[in-house]
Amino acid sequence: MIELHNIVKTFRPFAPPKSWFHAPPIDRPLPVLQGIDLHVRPGEVVGIHGANGGGKSTLLRLIAGLIEPDAGTLRRPESVSLLDADRLQLEERLTIRENLTYLGALRGLGQSECHQRLKEHARLLNIDYLDRRVNGCSSGMRQGAYWLLALLPQSPVLLLDEPFISLDEAHIETAITHLRHWVDQDERGGVVVSHQRNCLERCSDRVLHLNQGRLS
Repeated sequence: MIELHNIVKTFRPFAPPKSWFHAPPIDRPLPVLQGIDLHVRPGEVVGIHGANGGGKSTLLRLIAGLIEPDAGTLRRPESVSLLDADRLQLEERLTIRENLTYLGALRGLGQSECHQRLKEHARLLNIDYLDRRVNGCSSGMRQGAYWLLALLPQSPVLLLDEPFISLDEAHIETAITHLRHWVDQDERGGVVVSHQRNCLERCSDRVLHLNQGRLS
């Protein structure tokens, strides 16, 4: 379903202009991912644990096709869905439903189909605030909206970046239950990255550790 072999990704640091009081800037690539091997089978959720800034989000964005590796091979389904709250902004003056209907349309979903999927996923995730404006939502409610958006396309692969942040324990348990059901029912696959080890162990079939650009 997902296969990564010997994936390498580096970034070049920002180099400020030289001036009389600056030493020459360091101009060498920063390794983020080094020789990553990963295989996710149908019906499997793989958790990836690691410190902030350790390359977890870069790995997910690479699997999603948002960035390309510098070396190595990657195989994935044509359609994947990524929950990445840091890079998505909801329109504050619109309701959750209005935001997600618009974003669903951008992904090719008709309004009727989108509303039906929203209703079903909201029921299973115990979300009862679809018609609340975003500017009146707590951080936990916003995180619930990101879950709904990730589930809307019903892609064969779900990529979740820090999905449990801002959720209370009851909603974490509900989200984990729904994730496992969602993956199991149609042999889908999932990759969840988080610094919350306990949550990863509860939702994943196996948990890997990303440290200094290497998985173990």
